[in-house]
Amino acid sequence: MRYLQNLQLKPQSLMPEELRYGYISANLYFNLFHAGFCAPYIANPNYMLLVDFRSREEYDESHLVTAVHHDRFDWASVDYSDLAAYSVVVFYDFDGTAAANLFSGLYNAFNRVKEMGV
Repeated sequence: MRYLQNLQLKPQSLMPEELRYGYISANLYFNLFHAGFCAPYIANPNYMLLVDFRSREEYDESHLVTAVHHDRFDWASVDYSDLAAYSVVVFYDFDGTAAANLFSGLYNAFNRVKEMGV
């Protein structure tokens, strides 16, 4: 058992994917969506707000379960009380490129929410 003497205990993080610049991985999203002791937390309407920033036509054609279209909110004037009920707020678009576009609604909404500390 001498070979065991050189082993070091290194605890693994419970969240291997770190939140960087407001982005989460598909794995972390899956875990957030399906987390729960007896049932998925997503069954709680105040757990996760999913906001779809694709076009209205794309949203109407298909969207993630429980997602709302971004035009439900006026992002320039939304305040903390509008979002405080939710534990997690997730914005998404078709391919993630809107998050880097300074003129996109997703980018501006994200920065507005970030300024509020949500």
